[in-house]
Amino acid sequence: MKRYILLLLLSLGIGYAQAGHFKVLFVNDANLKYTNGKIVKVGDTFSDANDIAWQKEKQAVKAFDTDAKKQILFLGREFSRKAGFDALINQKRLSTHDAAGLPAEQQDPFDGIFDDEYLLLDPVEIPVKEGIALDDKSHFEVTYDYGDTRLTKPLKQKGRVLILDKSIFEVDGKQLEPRDIIISIDYITADSPIPTLAKEKVDIIYIPDVLE
Repeated sequence: MKRYILLLLLSLGIGYAQAGHFKVLFVNDANLKYTNGKIVKVGDTFSDANDIAWQKEKQAVKAFDTDAKKQILFLGREFSRKAGFDALINQKRLSTHDAAGLPAEQQDPFDGIFDDEYLLLDPVEIPVKEGIALDDKSHFEVTYDYGDTRLTKPLKQKGRVLILDKSIFEVDGKQLEPRDIIISIDYITADSPIPTLAKEKVDIIYIPDVLE
């Protein structure tokens, strides 16, 4: 029996959205319908992800939760994972490098900054801890494989926030076709010529603005 995914896309990561009243802000499939047969349109309100008759992978509805006062992203998608179709992946996964109880010098300075997965529709904002330098000489970059080519792109910075957006697919002035990718994230400083691994095997799920 098919189930559907409710993903909460916020700068702080992905979490559960409580039942409430949701107002449609954006939908990427003009043919997406509710279970009652009506077309999903901007300005509509609905109460639950199961009110929508999801039919295609990556059908997405961005909505405003009028109870929680937050924007969220509903996504209908099937996954080929160990447990088969998983409707609970919106539960934020805990880091495997939990530094709780370790002396400060043994703690991973990048622990807790990055999630295991990001949905790439709108730009994603990722706050960085105060103890990590972010300036013209210190930055993060992502590396991923695109076909037979390995590509590296710096992440945009805005104050103490990293911006992950679709510009990671712009390389040497050319726009690559966006796709799902797996990235590793490194930290670069002028003091060290060797990048420091901050997070590996991060899934980037590309959500198209218009679903064909």
